[in-house]
Amino acid sequence: MTWRPRNLTITQRLLALTALAMLPAAAVVVFYIVSLHQQRERELHALAQQYGQLASLEMARILSGADGVLQALSRSERVRSLDPAGCGPYLAEIHEALPQFLGLAAADAAGRVRCASTPFPAPMSIADRPYFAMVSETGRFTVGELTSAKSGEARFLPLALPIFGPGGERAGVVVAALDLDWLGKRLRERHLIEGSSLTIADRNGVIIAREPLPESFVGTRIPDPFLHLVQSDRPGSVMVESQDGTRRVLGYYPPRYSGTGLYVSYGLSTEAAFSAVTQSTYRSVAIALAGAAAVFFIAWIVGERLFRRPIRRLLETIFAWRQGQDSARTGITADGSELSVLANAIDQYMDELVADRAARRRAEEHRTLLVRELDHRVKNILATVQAVAAQSFRGARAEPGLKTFSGRLAAMADTHAMLMSDHWASAELRRTVQVAVKPFESTQHPRITMQGAPLVIHARAALALSMAVHELCTNAIKYGALSSDEGRVSIDWSLSPGPEGDIFTLLWAERGGPPVEPPKRAGFGSRMIERALASELSAKVDLDFQPAGLVCRMECAASSILAEDADARITKAA
Repeated sequence: MTWRPRNLTITQRLLALTALAMLPAAAVVVFYIVSLHQQRERELHALAQQYGQLASLEMARILSGADGVLQALSRSERVRSLDPAGCGPYLAEIHEALPQFLGLAAADAAGRVRCASTPFPAPMSIADRPYFAMVSETGRFTVGELTSAKSGEARFLPLALPIFGPGGERAGVVVAALDLDWLGKRLRERHLIEGSSLTIADRNGVIIAREPLPESFVGTRIPDPFLHLVQSDRPGSVMVESQDGTRRVLGYYPPRYSGTGLYVSYGLSTEAAFSAVTQSTYRSVAIALAGAAAVFFIAWIVGERLFRRPIRRLLETIFAWRQGQDSARTGITADGSELSVLANAIDQYMDELVADRAARRRAEEHRTLLVRELDHRVKNILATVQAVAAQSFRGARAEPGLKTFSGRLAAMADTHAMLMSDHWASAELRRTVQVAVKPFESTQHPRITMQGAPLVIHARAALALSMAVHELCTNAIKYGALSSDEGRVSIDWSLSPGPEGDIFTLLWAERGGPPVEPPKRAGFGSRMIERALASELSAKVDLDFQPAGLVCRMECAASSILAEDADARITKAA
């Protein structure tokens, strides 16, 4: 199905064409903006992973330092002896130099705390703590889970390392409590990027450090939709909606990958990261819109000068012509453009049309003069013939013949006048028949009836039918129905559909006259009827000499007898 623009003005078409021409440029701008956003998003994912890796390495360094401290303590004889008298003061002395720890303690293989850097209620056991079971099982440095000594006390992250005896047997565990406030202070010293976040959680997803808003997050569990990041085997990056309502790209390092037993993630705010891109996008869109507005404005100005103005001039000229202003012209100078060529062609056509109208008007005036002269001469000839006839038919015996001759002459004059009234172009069929039968009809005792639709026929058909009807009337008044007072004649015509178009039929029927016998030979009247109608109308004529009276049937194509504007004139006649 072909699309065709409808009801569009020149301006609308020009602007639509301009818009279509700008589509590639708009596509390039959109592609550039999308590519810029995609590139920035890729950069943001890589940067988030990079910052997450740095934070993970920082935590690994802190834990490595704690591991070194615990290694040194586990090798000290005062700690290995688990003697409270020597071990406790030693741990207290060491603790004073290590502000990152809330406390240090040593427990035997059964988990009973034997000494600590701070006083503790005896007996005290850590055997039920997960980190104790883990360090006992692995025999290596272990990072525990978020813990608090008692309800309401400071929370800490336990770090544990086994103590081995002289024979290599596991003799106990040395434990350090990493201060989470100290850890949060270290994180704040990192000077996070605006809108970013740093989260550190234990292996169960419980947050032990968070910047910003640590008071709202530390001690809480990472939401279930994000726990799969904690349980993952490898690092990655993902776009998330953080708990503080900020949309971020999160670079994360799970506990299994980092080897520290801690989950570390660094989130970069998309709003802050995309601010420069967004501003660049707004600038690009603003420049593109300004450029498009300028292009459309220029197209409108150029369209006004090159298209709308000359087209309006063409339309104004045509409207002026319709209102009868023959002198109206476009006045557009020929400059080789299509519109100027069209305008000059219209001006030339108008000049030719004015000249043709003037010539036609002169020819019409001349034709009218000739027709009037011809009409005048025909009337003079008929008057002369009538005068000659009157002189020739003087006497009582010739009086009836003179009267008949004068009537026929008057009928011919009426037919001539009827055709002259329509400039010999056409005539109404009923009136043509009425004029032809007028000399043979009596107004007191009418004997001829006519029936048929109102039809308009051309001039040649009117003359041929007039002659044929006149000859039929002459024959009827001599030998047929009109020769007696009881005789009647009916003239009917009609149009009927045919295989190649409508068929016109005229039927002449005589009744009530003397008996009719077929002639032994065709007379002049019969031959005249057949030849006249056949040559002028291509008609088929059938003369049926029935005993009750003559029946004449004529058939021809409707197009052979009807005038060219018959439809309009039939309506008018009706």
